[in-house]
Amino acid sequence: MNESSAVAVEQTAGFTISAVARRLGVAPATLRTWDRRYGVSPSLRTAGAHRRYTNADVALLQRMQALIVSGMPPADAARSAQTEAATPAGPSASRDAADLGEGLTPGAPVQAVPDPHRPPASGASEQRGLSRAATALDTEAAAKIIRRCVSRYGTAWAWDEVVSPVMRAIGRKYEKESAAGGAAAGIDVEHHLSHVIMRELVRHSEVTSAVNTRPVLLASAPDEQHTLPLYALAGALAERSIATRILGGRTPDAALAAAIRRTGPLAVFVWAQGVPSSDLAAAVPTMRPPVAVLVGGPGWQHCELPAGTHEVGDLAAAVSRITAATRGERV
Repeated sequence: MNESSAVAVEQTAGFTISAVARRLGVAPATLRTWDRRYGVSPSLRTAGAHRRYTNADVALLQRMQALIVSGMPPADAARSAQTEAATPAGPSASRDAADLGEGLTPGAPVQAVPDPHRPPASGASEQRGLSRAATALDTEAAAKIIRRCVSRYGTAWAWDEVVSPVMRAIGRKYEKESAAGGAAAGIDVEHHLSHVIMRELVRHSEVTSAVNTRPVLLASAPDEQHTLPLYALAGALAERSIATRILGGRTPDAALAAAIRRTGPLAVFVWAQGVPSSDLAAAVPTMRPPVAVLVGGPGWQHCELPAGTHEVGDLAAAVSRITAATRGERV
């Protein structure tokens, strides 16, 4: 029997619990638990009284799994998935798919869509979902959560309420385990999630019709390798049609100065997580028209900044000042 025939026979006879577990990336014991506790059961029985999952059963399980990853408790996820399965497809089904990020063209810019409701006061539910997805190294699930948060409530909310708290929690766990002499468990989770976050933020930071004719340069201090805050700022500015150019991590002062002379930016933002070695007075040459210079990150808190340099405490403040610069207003 060739492979295509074998697949056809399996689909006709239904799927075994092992086959479905492999497809969902869970243990067979998890499916048995969902069956016993929540009634999400295989609906076929073979002649030998073996239970098998149909295509519809698998689709329901996938929907339930997606809801759990998004932060919904398993019992609620099971009820919701079963209700949806029993409801004829309609506009609401299309909206649900859009909420999960389905139907997006890979690589296409995802601009924030104004939500008629105010953002939640807390992203605790989204944090739980993203943490689960990150721990499972589930790229698609993590990407969908980030994408949904950004498109619903904007980059600033997604960054402050969901992405940053999860990254900090993972970092603390890794540091604690390392201090205890354990293996480097957790660094794989941190690096993988960083990659997913950066990919989604890059997608979101594309601007097709910019309001600024002079660029905004985003860089990290010379000894700073963290760059995710730069991509978050780029995404938040893109929502205001402000185009940016990211110079990346560990940007030497001389390289930043050369980029400023070459591009004549209207604003420069430099990030430092740790105490920077940067000499901003040398890194930012005097230009006409003048350049708005902003710094962000805890590393600058104990540094003496050159006159005219503005320290911003959070993403919203950076966006506000750079937006003012694009309008020709006083920063």
